[in-house]
Amino acid sequence: EKRFFEGFWSSLCDELRIDQIKRERLLAFDHYRYIKAYPDAAPTLAQVKAAGLRIGVLSHFSLASLDTSLERVGLGQWIDVAAAAPVIGAAKPAPEAYRFALEALQVTPDDCCFFDDEDANVAGARCLGIHSFLVNRARQDHDFAAKVIADLTAVWAALQLS
Repeated sequence: EKRFFEGFWSSLCDELRIDQIKRERLLAFDHYRYIKAYPDAAPTLAQVKAAGLRIGVLSHFSLASLDTSLERVGLGQWIDVAAAAPVIGAAKPAPEAYRFALEALQVTPDDCCFFDDEDANVAGARCLGIHSFLVNRARQDHDFAAKVIADLTAVWAALQLS
């Protein structure tokens, strides 16, 4: 990725004839500064991990550094498997993406619970028999019957129901 960004910024600077000072600033750009974890993520992951469960992240993240990104936002210590679509060659809601995660986590669909903020991704996981919940942060409450949670504070309760 470092080479990608260096090449990207250098090409852009050449094309737009950007001066050396601005070029150096662009080359020093740290995209990790703009990646933030939701405040409920770390405590939830810690709780799930303390219960002895394996945790995976299946992401559309367009760069390959999902592991590094998770570390930089303070979540990496709880993640057993981090799979980014460009690395595994499949993206949610394609069945291959979920199958990759299941295999990497060494679990069956029935022993897995999936959380996502996009309906299509939740539906894709459900097609494989994975217990799945929509995370809808616009909601004020959780609807466990509909398998919708408002935030990650409900993950533990959702796991107990699955």
